[in-house]
Amino acid sequence: MRSMVIGQSRRFGGVWSTMSATVQAWLVCLAAALFFCYDFIQMNMFNALSEDLMVAFQLSHAELGYLSSSFLLADVLFLFPAGILLDRGSIRSILLVNLALSIIGTLGLALAEQLLWAYLFHFIAGIAHAFCFLCCVLLAARWFEPRRQAFVIGVMVTIAMLGGLLAQAPLAVLANHIGWRHALLVDVGVGFVVFYIAWLVVADYPSAKPQSMTRPVAPSFFKQLQSVVSNGQTWLYGLYTGLLNLPIMLLGALWGMKYLMQVHQVSKAAAMHIAGMIYLGTIVGAPLAGWLSDTWGKRRAPMLWGAVLSLLVFVLILYTSQLSVPMLLILFFLLGVVTSSQVISYPAIGESSSQTVIGTAMGLAAVIIMGLGGIAQPISGKLLDMWGVTDGSVIMYSNDAYRWALSIITAGFVIGWLAAYRLKETNCQVLGEKQ
Repeated sequence: MRSMVIGQSRRFGGVWSTMSATVQAWLVCLAAALFFCYDFIQMNMFNALSEDLMVAFQLSHAELGYLSSSFLLADVLFLFPAGILLDRGSIRSILLVNLALSIIGTLGLALAEQLLWAYLFHFIAGIAHAFCFLCCVLLAARWFEPRRQAFVIGVMVTIAMLGGLLAQAPLAVLANHIGWRHALLVDVGVGFVVFYIAWLVVADYPSAKPQSMTRPVAPSFFKQLQSVVSNGQTWLYGLYTGLLNLPIMLLGALWGMKYLMQVHQVSKAAAMHIAGMIYLGTIVGAPLAGWLSDTWGKRRAPMLWGAVLSLLVFVLILYTSQLSVPMLLILFFLLGVVTSSQVISYPAIGESSSQTVIGTAMGLAAVIIMGLGGIAQPISGKLLDMWGVTDGSVIMYSNDAYRWALSIITAGFVIGWLAAYRLKETNCQVLGEKQ
């Protein structure tokens, strides 16, 4: 650990050692959040590039859903191993390796001429995504006290949502001007900048850890696994977060533009801006939800309210016809704000778990979260194709087809509320510190 801190000082030319502990903590977490932001671009870019990709690889909606979900498949497969590795290894080293994988995956997709290669490289980028948010959460847990972690994680999610926002209208405009392949090469260049910042800044631990931040020795692998899998609270937190995250997975990452253009008859430019409002709403809502939870000293209650409000807003979007563009902008923004209650799950998972297995617990929850998105994307595409009407060689999609496909989100909010209802309140105290 000492050598790591010395190395950190040298990279900053001695400036690092003169910074306050709070400034150091924020710099580390924000630099890690840039990795999350960068990989979030890769996860959400298919919404802006869907038409280009369908033409380039001759894909149906269902096939595009499968290609998009290859990212999530890799995410799900590697999330649990990622948690175990992060409990036992260097977060800094793991973060840098996976950031490099994200850059390689993006570069490969930009150059792919055959669908098989597109699947492979998007899958590689998905592997990196398995590590990015877990790195952020664990660094927040190491550098900040428990009662500040929900707000810190909310800020980190806000930075990630900037990536989701960049993957909407800005990426679509760039692709229109220089082509989707060259747009992805620009994306690769951004990745190199993020890698350099992370290499300079990210450190595993504070140079002088308070006793509360000292990590106990990790148990054996099987005890670690048993401890996490047997904790029902982790499963419930994962279920809640995955279901509250479905609007981003389906509207933000895949079908939002097509839904808005078909059902609400808005232009492509307007649809891009409206879909991006989910991310803008999350940018506002994530730190707000974290701050409210930390200030209130409660986790379960704000999660319950978040599910109820999310359901109300989404019902207005899905079942109200002829909404104006300003109204759609407002509703998509509000949807991002209220679904941000999902960020409260992450510090709560840490509070509900033994401190030696936080990474593994986060990995299990993340498997559920991303697995739900990975299942929902191809299912929604299949529902669209099932409800589509063939006109010669072209499939036409009605308003009802999109409503049926996106009704997955409505059901998800109801089930998410039920999951939160069964949670135990942690009162923002970690396991072992509760009175």
